[in-house]
Amino acid sequence: MSEGNHTKKRPGWAVWIALSAVCCFLCFGTGYRMGRVSHSDYSIYPAEIASVSRENPYEGVEEDNLPRSSVYPININTADAERLELLPNIGETRAADIIAYREEHGAFQTKDELLNVPGIGEGTLAEIEGLIEIEERE
Repeated sequence: MSEGNHTKKRPGWAVWIALSAVCCFLCFGTGYRMGRVSHSDYSIYPAEIASVSRENPYEGVEEDNLPRSSVYPININTADAERLELLPNIGETRAADIIAYREEHGAFQTKDELLNVPGIGEGTLAEIEGLIEIEERE
């Protein structure tokens, strides 16, 4: 027997593809299964839900220091220019126009009266109508 003629047979391409497929299946399958199991730990049970406070967190805070969303509705009969500018599509010029109209014609009786202010049309009125009021605050 000759000693120098021992060569090991290397696996063919089909074996490499089969081994790669098995490895991919094991890796992705295990990862998928672990991901599904770990998310089940995040369920919330009614007994663990904290009670919700119904108190007003802004009680006693000055109106100027309130978050923007809590200043609505804005009274267009008493608001200054800075307050009117919080309304959508009402800038410095339009706020001055509202105040000038109010000073010249008196307090607004209806929200539709804003259509008489130069630069305020149906679109602007529709956008701000839910954010304004006309009655006097006591």
